Amino acid sequence: MTTPFKIKLFTLMFLVANVLTLRAENISGSYSNDCTSLVKLWDLTGTYTEDNGIETESITMNMDANGVITGNGHFDLTDDADSVYLAGDANISGKVTSAGKVTRVKLTLKITSGTGTVTGYDVTFLSTLNESFEVDDLDRMLIGKASGKIKLTVPAFGKTRSVPVPTGSVAANLPDEVDGNWGLTMDATPNGTKTGGTGVLNLSNGKTIDLGVTGTYSSKNDQSKISLKNADSSKSVALSIVGQSISNNLSILSLKGKALGQKLQYSTKTK
Repeated sequence: MTTPFKIKLFTLMFLVANVLTLRAENISGSYSNDCTSLVKLWDLTGTYTEDNGIETESITMNMDANGVITGNGHFDLTDDADSVYLAGDANISGKVTSAGKVTRVKLTLKITSGTGTVTGYDVTFLSTLNESFEVDDLDRMLIGKASGKIKLTVPAFGKTRSVPVPTGSVAANLPDEVDGNWGLTMDATPNGTKTGGTGVLNLSNGKTIDLGVTGTYSSKNDQSKISLKNADSSKSVALSIVGQSISNNLSILSLKGKALGQKLQYSTKTK
């Protein structure tokens, strides 16, 4: 056996021995994990604008840690062909949920003080529109259906008429900051096989949710089971993580739970 080959063999054996003796440990210290590649988490907070040449619409929505949406908006409709000109402000409410890998959005838009003209006559109107969307991550859009009703009054004639808004397809582009990206940071302090600490759920739009951290470590399988829940006990976020801490890096083997109204699930066993 030549000397260079002996050196290579010794080096290889040394590296293998180190890998075999490398073990995970109880989580301790600071960790930062980008969880986007595991599963997307959507915060739909933002401003949505549309202009199809006849109707322009601008809606601003805010979403809380439970996935509840509130907001407001304004629209203008200009249809020269039918001499219809309408404008109104809308109040918005809704909820985000999920089923499997599908994120769903239900919105209700209510207009309580719409005004305009139809064929030269002044009108006022009330309207309720119900929209059901799914998040299309590939095309970065909300895709769905809408239906509702409108109540139109013509003061000059003293007449009011209510008509349904037939079900139709609707879509809206996602704002740039609505991308499903998120991460977790943790500061953990071990106590034997147990650990405690604090954490933060970080969204790409700058929003954060403070979390409490508890966990246990098993030397049998070199894994830590970590629970993250709202620091304020609001129960909007509850995540369970199984991971391995090696050289101050946390490798997430599985993740499940809820946040922002969505069910999150990931496991290396399913990949």
